[in-house]
Amino acid sequence: MMSEEQYYKKAKKIAKAKKDFRTMLWIFSFLTPVLIFINLFTSPGYLWFLWSVLGFGIATAAMYYEAYIKPRHEERESHEVEKEMEKLRMRDRKYVDKNTKQDDFDEHLDLRELRKDYDDRDFV
Repeated sequence: MMSEEQYYKKAKKIAKAKKDFRTMLWIFSFLTPVLIFINLFTSPGYLWFLWSVLGFGIATAAMYYEAYIKPRHEERESHEVEKEMEKLRMRDRKYVDKNTKQDDFDEHLDLRELRKDYDDRDFV
């Protein structure tokens, strides 16, 4: 289980990743037509803008993964871990209930004695 502060930090990180992705997508959408125009106007024989678009596209896809896919995957994985932990706890409880009598269980308890920091003469 995560604390509220951990939930806040994780949510803030995801929100920032989504904002960064939207910014990158906007820049990609604006810059691609500009690069195409410059390429076709200056050197139509070689389509160099494809390299820029490819690199920018890969970076944008990576940011999409970080913002939208990865958090769901981590959430699913965390949920699976919690389910497995609960199964193990249930199995251990059944084993203790089945193979241990209450008297046996009480013998294994480690109880401390109370310290005697008083004098018996203090009591009436």
